Amino acid sequence: MSGVVGRRAGGLAVAFLLLLLAVLLSLAVGSRTVPPSVVWDALLHGGASDDAQVVRSLRVPRTVIGVLAGIALAVAGTVLQGITGNPIAEPGILGISQGASLGVVFAIAFLGVHTLTGYVRYAFVGAGIAVVSIYAVVGSERGGASPVKLALAGAAMNASSPPSSRPFSPPTPGPWTSSGSGTSVH
Repeated sequence: MSGVVGRRAGGLAVAFLLLLLAVLLSLAVGSRTVPPSVVWDALLHGGASDDAQVVRSLRVPRTVIGVLAGIALAVAGTVLQGITGNPIAEPGILGISQGASLGVVFAIAFLGVHTLTGYVRYAFVGAGIAVVSIYAVVGSERGGASPVKLALAGAAMNASSPPSSRPFSPPTPGPWTSSGSGTSVH
């Protein structure tokens, strides 16, 4: 038992050190590289140079937001995997991403929404509707919702959504591509 705990603690320590390295690189590297001594001075002593101002006013907030976003994504993925009981569960497999995309496309096409906050709101609405509808379909079957049924329902949601709402769908081949009917342009 102590071998498993030791490996987990070692893995956690390595992950923490990698995070610390990424944070330090984020603070030092940008359009203008700032020496580590200036970063250290800006963080601990306030520093008065232009580089110290850049570190404190631009790079620290950017780094904090990046770390918090990573933590939020990790927690969301863990919760999604825990709720579904599926170790490979993710929003794309379960159809949640398609629901969010469909919500945004609907809002743009039928409601005339053209603001970032509107896109985010309708993405949440679309994702929520997708989750409820997938769970309702799967939960109504005999045996309830299982990880396999959830993944299959999500795949059906992905297949049934219109191509315009699919994130990262490849463009339709045309005469300007090598797979189109015309000459390819390189």
